[in-house]
Amino acid sequence: MVDPPANAGRNSLADGLARASATKPVVQQRLRKIFADSDDFCDGVPSYLLNALPTRRNRPEGPEMTTANPSADFSNDVTDRPGKVRNRALWTLQILLGLFFIIASGGPKLVMPNALMDNAPENLTIPLGLLIFIGVAEVAGGFGLMVPRLSALAAAGLSVLTVLAAATQAFIADKPSMGIFPLVLAAIFAWIAYQRRATITDLRTSLSR
Repeated sequence: MVDPPANAGRNSLADGLARASATKPVVQQRLRKIFADSDDFCDGVPSYLLNALPTRRNRPEGPEMTTANPSADFSNDVTDRPGKVRNRALWTLQILLGLFFIIASGGPKLVMPNALMDNAPENLTIPLGLLIFIGVAEVAGGFGLMVPRLSALAAAGLSVLTVLAAATQAFIADKPSMGIFPLVLAAIFAWIAYQRRATITDLRTSLSR
């Protein structure tokens, strides 16, 4: 068996390149005939192929280049959200306060409103309808604290409600000392609402879809 000469592969490759270069003018000439009556031909290549390639005009460099910058779009969203440790602390506080308002504060106003009215101070008379409304608001706020997208709105609503409760104790029941605890709760709820303010944007986005 005789081995082929070492330069056989080189000669075949050179012959192939020579044939390709020889047929290139023929192909360009045929393309010119096809596109002779149109503007879709440029320098031996159909223009739609050239237009598909990015040009320097379409590829600005330096400060003019427009690239995706995630930090520009989401920087505010990141800063509006609490960190990992703070998020856990917030959820713990929200769950505890939510259960408190559902079970210990709002629930009794709905289950036994008459008993609460009978045990109320003489100078603090609340209509039955208003007492039930307050109970519904407290229960709804307690559940809202434990729903991610509703936590900020629920905290803001409970903050207003506890401020009104403190004012009632101070000015109507004439017991200013009883208004300290509602004011502390109002401050806590205001802080939760501020920390969860990003959920308001999430809720607005989901409702606008």
